[in-house]
Amino acid sequence: MTKAALVALLALAVLASLSVLPALAAAQAAPSAALLADNPAAGKPPATAGRPPIDAPAEMRFQQKGAGSVPRPLAVKLADIINGADFGMRCNGSNDDTAALNRALAYAASVAPAVVNLPLSSTRCVITGTITVPENVALAGARGQRASLSAGAANLNPMISLAGNGSAIRDLYIDASASGANSRGATIAVKNVVAPVIAGVYIQGPFVGIDLNGNQALVEQTIVNGVKGAGSVGIRVGALTAHAETVDARIAHTTVIGDRAQPGDVAMQVLDAGGLLVSESDMLFTKIGTQIVPGANQWVAWASLNNTYVGDTNAVNALEIDTGAPTGRVEGLECSACWTASAQSDNILIKNTGGGLVSEIHFNGLRNYNGASNGANVRAGAFVTFDASRFCGNGRGNGAAANIVYGPSVSSYAVRGSELGGSCGGLFKAAPQHGIVLAGDNAGGLIIGNDFSGSKTPIAGAPTGNSIVSSNLGIDTAPAAIASAATLDVHTAPVVMLTGSAKISTIKPTWNGRTLKLIPTKGAASFATGGNLCNAVTSEQNVPVDAYFNGRCWNLK
Repeated sequence: MTKAALVALLALAVLASLSVLPALAAAQAAPSAALLADNPAAGKPPATAGRPPIDAPAEMRFQQKGAGSVPRPLAVKLADIINGADFGMRCNGSNDDTAALNRALAYAASVAPAVVNLPLSSTRCVITGTITVPENVALAGARGQRASLSAGAANLNPMISLAGNGSAIRDLYIDASASGANSRGATIAVKNVVAPVIAGVYIQGPFVGIDLNGNQALVEQTIVNGVKGAGSVGIRVGALTAHAETVDARIAHTTVIGDRAQPGDVAMQVLDAGGLLVSESDMLFTKIGTQIVPGANQWVAWASLNNTYVGDTNAVNALEIDTGAPTGRVEGLECSACWTASAQSDNILIKNTGGGLVSEIHFNGLRNYNGASNGANVRAGAFVTFDASRFCGNGRGNGAAANIVYGPSVSSYAVRGSELGGSCGGLFKAAPQHGIVLAGDNAGGLIIGNDFSGSKTPIAGAPTGNSIVSSNLGIDTAPAAIASAATLDVHTAPVVMLTGSAKISTIKPTWNGRTLKLIPTKGAASFATGGNLCNAVTSEQNVPVDAYFNGRCWNLK
């Protein structure tokens, strides 16, 4: 064989190998699951009468790896994944994608439970009307602020409706203000349904960010940013229900942020809720951080707020509790390890404008800091208590503020084991004038085991009725020096050093069971009947007189 013939033969062999190797490599690389429908290896007979010819296009089938898997038509396999692009969504920042997305969601409802995915795009999907998420359908996107949904018009109401049981929105960025500021409407409206979910959602510039109703609703890992202007609310709970029928809603790991220049009214507004659970969330920069204000026949009952910044750096109050009607009720609220701080008025304001019921409001482990006015102003309600809490730096507005104010006729209250002096170990420069203010007729009080160190006036006013004031630093540790007089005002001091020699016939203030020790320091002291003393006593200098108020008069010995 000549050299030229040998070269030609080798070239022919190389060409043959090049034509075979890609097919061989593809066959080796392909999963064993991917088979042709008419391949005998797939258990299918060759083409016969009534079947396509052997060279007809074969139906592709897919088989998952793993024991027990079965082949399925590839078209069926692909149909498991629903994408808005399948129904005409462009997501190019200009075309209106509303109708296409609603078509995708409607189809998903027909094969539910199902998920509709947004097309992959670095530009927004423009929405000009309401997107309706049906029962047992989830609308899903990708986290981040480049893609997802953009309002093609202002004031959409709503932009998205969770309209059925089990409907959900996950991992979306929603620019509600893309076409201008909103003055009405909700970005996400949840109907009175069961188990709706909003998770991993970022809402920018809404009027009402989330209008939450129904049973077992869940909002988690969500941000509502840029809540702006009068009337705007970040999250509103229970607007469509009464009698606490928005049941067991859960809001977790969620932040609402008001616009700093034009703050919205409320970060989280609760109108009607039974068993609301809020945890590890933050309500920032709005006029009011959290507002609980049930209207006619609305109840907010047995809510729990845990490890949550109920209000932070708010233009008015961090937390406001009120009623809007005589049939409105706020009861059984527990705020544990909550934060209320840096409000431009009272950090906490509790009132009862509507004349309903405000009762059993409990704060445990509260951090109440840096309010311009009072730490907590309790104008109404019964059984409003503070335990193991810290009030620091309040009254920075230089008014005659207090850490806690109990208004006229507010009864059945307690402040126990709390820090009320004001500076909190030197962490804050400001300290209010008063630790606690009791405005009058405040029966049923327990003020026990608190630290008033550094407070100019630990307690202004006094409790009445069946009350106890005892074991308080800054009160029990600092006896009061008071000049003797016919009527002796000893404030809330448990020990009084008497100066002067005037005869004493009346001692005030009084509450049932109050005990008092009076020590003459400038000669003998005389106590006479005729006022509210049960018996007359004369004591020598430095000999204490013990007094007990029995509900009618002082017993002295």
